[in-house]
Amino acid sequence: MDFDNRDGRPGELRPAFQGGSDGAPPSARGHHEQATLKGNGRGRCFSEQSHYNAERIVIPFPAGPKLPPYGRRVVALRRTRETLSILTGSAAMDEAARRFELEAKYGDPPTLFVCLPFERNPSGYDWTFCRGLDVAIVSAGTSESDISLLHLAGLVLAAGAAHVVVRLAARIEILRRDDGGAVWRMH
Repeated sequence: MDFDNRDGRPGELRPAFQGGSDGAPPSARGHHEQATLKGNGRGRCFSEQSHYNAERIVIPFPAGPKLPPYGRRVVALRRTRETLSILTGSAAMDEAARRFELEAKYGDPPTLFVCLPFERNPSGYDWTFCRGLDVAIVSAGTSESDISLLHLAGLVLAAGAAHVVVRLAARIEILRRDDGGAVWRMH
């Protein structure tokens, strides 16, 4: 359980909100880092004796890749759609939130999209949910580098996507992977 000293007397601990990317709200990170004695916020404080270590009480986060933002939504809706958009660039998170809000507000049929946060390494995410889908890599705002976009396309193809369309600075690439694993350009 994470702890937070906000709005309390000094030395009084109370359970905190379980949100945020590292499991603790921003106001609880200072205490969280002190309690884990690591200083990097990579674990959670627990009171169970089975997880007790002589120096600290820590449960580390899973080390494997995680789904990108809005990825759980794709996993839930993938049976109804065949095309996935991967939003990249400096305004990708804003565009994803706008699309999500418009679908909720006007009752539009849901579309499949995920977001790759700007300048984030795509290798840190699990792309296996793309298996069998046609994927379009779309840039919003300042675009990622061509190398980064092609690396993302390669990861998505390796995960089993049928086709990947990516717009680079000078051209548009349509890529597919054959049964032998070779990547082909389609013109």
